[in-house]
Amino acid sequence: VKKIVRLFSHTPRILDVGCGRGELLENLGQLGKVVAVDNSDNLQAWKVPESCRLIQCDGNSLCFKDSSFDLVIMLDILEHFEDDFGALREAYSKLKPGGCLLMTVPAVPSLYGNHDILLKHFRRYSQKSVLDLVKSAGFKVERATHWNFFLFLPIFLIRVIKKKVNSKSSDIFSMPEFVNRLLMGLLYLESYLIGLGVNFPFGINLLVVLRK
Repeated sequence: VKKIVRLFSHTPRILDVGCGRGELLENLGQLGKVVAVDNSDNLQAWKVPESCRLIQCDGNSLCFKDSSFDLVIMLDILEHFEDDFGALREAYSKLKPGGCLLMTVPAVPSLYGNHDILLKHFRRYSQKSVLDLVKSAGFKVERATHWNFFLFLPIFLIRVIKKKVNSKSSDIFSMPEFVNRLLMGLLYLESYLIGLGVNFPFGINLLVVLRK
């Protein structure tokens, strides 16, 4: 996000679509003027920085004027829309000319299973399918890379095994603190390498940077 923000000669207006509980808003608030939206009925209970506006609205019908934002962020959100093309077109319309969309989506369609169903995902994406989709929505692709590269093999094996035994459980569970720190360290290393310009050939997620 910091690299994208540096592209603008002014303080950018940032829209976080599907912000969840607002975990990223404090950091985003240091980079620009932030508006966050989510369709949850529990928004009033969430704590967000005073510098950020939090609005309840649906990503398929964003309650803003066209060409209002320099940067739109959609992190693990697109897969929740039955009409993913419509959600992309809506994001496109809210971007100023030359504005950017930063997006992550779950990858590897063959891994779609009960974990995705529990999280209310309609699909997972291949790199080709997501790039074809964003281009058809009018975006120019600035960058595309897989993410969750280092953890791909264990996650892949766990999901394949669970599909074979028809497990109905989610992949989310508690781990010992030292294991959690190790895994977080791998993710931080991967994020650092991506920041340096490294593109990974496969992974559990896809990260794309798009321009209007």
